[in-house]
Amino acid sequence: MTSGEYIFNRRRRHHLLVDPAQEYVYKNHEMLLVSIAEAREDDRAFSC
Repeated sequence: MTSGEYIFNRRRRHHLLVDPAQEYVYKNHEMLLVSIAEAREDDRAFSC
């Protein structure tokens, strides 16, 4: 996993690591892909 910006998804209550080279984020400790746009729009995620 590359280093990147962390965003916090408030509704789902977990932090997501944003890979700047991709359009997806990885949920902590899982390989669940969530689109960055979806995370930000749907839950108004914010940078930590």
